[in-house]
Parts: sequence; structure tokens; C-alpha cells
Amino acid sequence: MFRLKLVDRRISLVLIYVLIITAALSIARWRQQKAAVVTNEESTVTGSFDVAEYKKTEYKVVVTTPKRFAPADSKTRFDIDAHYFFGAPLAGAEVKYYVYRSRYYPPFAGEEVEEDYSDLTLDSEDKLDAYGHLTVEFDVPAANENDVWDFQYRLEAQVTDSSGRSINGSASLVATRGNIIARAITDHFVYRNGDTARISISTTDYEGRPVAAKLSLKFLSREWVKVEKKESEYDPDYAIRESELRSAEVTTNREGHAFYNFPITRTGNISIKMVVQENGKQFALAGDFMWVAGSDQCSLAE
Repeated sequence: MFRLKLVDRRISLVLIYVLIITAALSIARWRQQKAAVVTNEESTVTGSFDVAEYKKTEYKVVVTTPKRFAPADSKTRFDIDAHYFFGAPLAGAEVKYYVYRSRYYPPFAGEEVEEDYSDLTLDSEDKLDAYGHLTVEFDVPAANENDVWDFQYRLEAQVTDSSGRSINGSASLVATRGNIIARAITDHFVYRNGDTARISISTTDYEGRPVAAKLSLKFLSREWVKVEKKESEYDPDYAIRESELRSAEVTTNREGHAFYNFPITRTGNISIKMVVQENGKQFALAGDFMWVAGSDQCSLAE
């Protein structure tokens, strides 16, 4: 309870405010007692107002990793740092962190695309040290020889201070299988049987700088066939069956460009797979798709 007494000597008026806070985080009620000394009259007015929650100075959580691109099957780390805005570290704060894996889409036309779906690969917790820091050692998983894209690993950290409030931070790295990103793009989406598709090939490093590279183009027909025997009731009813139609060797120039003309001899769905040959090893990348319309779908190709 707090009591405040104000005296207005001009009109001989005494105001007494009584403030009662009913709880640490509740409603404060006040009462004003007004007494006129000359007339000996007294009146009382009451009311209330909310007492807002007191919050400590906010802090920020920063997650970093030494390299944005790390070779698959290597070792790296994530660093988690948390400090109040005035500079003090959150010493000993609890940390929960999660690592998610998703498909990596290289930037196209200067824009990065985030995968909507991701798999949880790591779930753990720890505490920050006296400097508000935690290092999470991370073994970058090895690539599967059947993969046709790289994977991105994102660590999300949740730091909780002594008041129980949590703030998140995150950082990502890409597990690379080589040093080259290749793209194969068709000049149309839909073709007719007998057309020639002009394929534009480009090769860059992971920072987007053009590089010359040698690669194989594989053109595959794709069909969806019904699965006769499923191992689990949750398995899909249909599976993709691919058959190679043609392959070709292509070398991009020092600007990272090349073209290839592909003669179309069948209808249906055709995909392009690129096999990059680099420093005595090779890895596959997914390219573009094309649809070859049948005689009853020719209007689609016009």
C-alpha cells in the first residue's frame, strides 16, 4: 500500500491517494479522498488500472556456422550466442536445439527457394557457458550415390532465460558433393513427337561464379507403374520407372554455358539427369522435364 498526500493551499484542499496493489501482476486499485478544510466536507472517488508485467531487457540469439557450404561426410559446427541488448551474456541459459534436413535448391535468377518440408535429424539440449556461448559439433552426413541433389541442414536454437522466456535463432549449411552446380533447362515445356528440344546447360560454383565443366546428359523416359506388392500400407500405390533414351557428353565454356539439341522420338514424360565429372569423381544432378504430347494432345504443344 502506498499513500500520497497533496495539499492545495490556494483552496485549502487536501487530496489523499491510496494505492493498493493486490498482487505482483494483477490490478491496482486507487482511492482518492478529497477534504475541504474550510467547509469540512469530504468525498471519495475510486478506480483501478492494470499493472503490466515487468520484463527484463530483451536479448537476441545468433546462430552461425563457419562455412555456408560444407563437404558431405565432413565435420563442422554451429555456434550459438545469446546476449542482452546492453551487452551482457546469458550465462548458463538453457538451450534446446534441433537440426532439420531439406532439399537444397540453388539460387535461380538471384532468388533462393526454401523447401517447405524438412526432416528432423537431431534433437538435443545443453546450456550456454559464462560467455553466453555454445558450440554444437556437427558431422555432415555422407551423400547417397543415388542422390540427384544436395541437402541443406538447418539448426534452430531455443534459448530460455531465467524468467522462462524463450527466443529462437537459426542458421543453415549446405552439404555439397562437389564444387559445381549444373543446370539443364529446356526451351519449351511441351513438345510434339519429331520436334527438337534445345537444352541450355550452365555450370557455376556454389557462389554463383561461372566455371567450365564436363558433364554427361542423360534423357530418361518416366512412367508411373502400379506397385504389385507393397512392404507397408503407407507406401505409395505407384512408383516411377525410368528408362534411358539417350546420353551425350557436353563441356561448358569458361563462361559456364553450352547447348545441346535433343531429337524427340517418343511421347510422354522425359526428364534430364546430369552427371558432373570433377577431379576423378562424379555425382548426379536433376535437370529439367519435358512433356511430349500425343496426337490427341497436339494443341498443348502449339
